[in-house]
Amino acid sequence: MKPTLLVPCVLLLGTSPLRAAWRLPEAVAGLTQTRRLSIEAKQLRGYGEVEGRFAEYGAGDKSRVSILLIECGNASSAALTLGKYLGDLRCLGGVADACVEVSGTAVPVLRIEEQGWLAAWRQGKQVTIAAAEREADLAPTLAVLLGKKPGGLDTEGGAVPMYLDRYDKYGWHFYFNPWSQPKSEPDY
Repeated sequence: MKPTLLVPCVLLLGTSPLRAAWRLPEAVAGLTQTRRLSIEAKQLRGYGEVEGRFAEYGAGDKSRVSILLIECGNASSAALTLGKYLGDLRCLGGVADACVEVSGTAVPVLRIEEQGWLAAWRQGKQVTIAAAEREADLAPTLAVLLGKKPGGLDTEGGAVPMYLDRYDKYGWHFYFNPWSQPKSEPDY
C-alpha cells in the first residue's frame, strides 16, 4: 500500500466553534465527507493567532481528497503561514511545481511523487490547502472551492524570517568549538 497525502498540514489539535463564513463543502469531486476536525484558535510564536478546520472526503475504494482551512489573525500572518508551508514542502524530495486548469485558468499546484497533488493559496487572512491522490480529483475540488473565477490568489505566500527557518532549512549548527570564540553579533 502506497503512502497517501491525506492531512496536508496539522498545526494544532482541539475543538472550536468556527466562523460561519468559512464552510467546508459536504461533497467534492463526487466524494462525500468522511471526517471533520476543528482546530481551536492558538497563539503561535511568529505566526500570531491561528485557527483551522479540516475535512476528508472519500467513497469506498475511490481516491480521497482533504481540505484544510487556516484562519490567521491578519493577511500578513496568512502570507507568512502560506510561505512557510510551501517553502518547507518544496525542500522535500519528489515535490514538483505543476498547474491544473480550473474554469479556463491555470492554477499552480504541487505534485508530490507517489503521493498525490496539492494546491495551497491565500485569500485575505485565510489559507486553504487542498490535497488529492489523483489530479482528476483535485481539479473538481478546486472548482468547488474557487468558484468560476479562480484568479487573483496568492499562491506563493510571504517571505519567511530567518528565526522561523533557522533549523528547518539551514540544518543543525554546531556551536561548540574549543578553538574559536562565538561571534559578537548573530548572523541572522
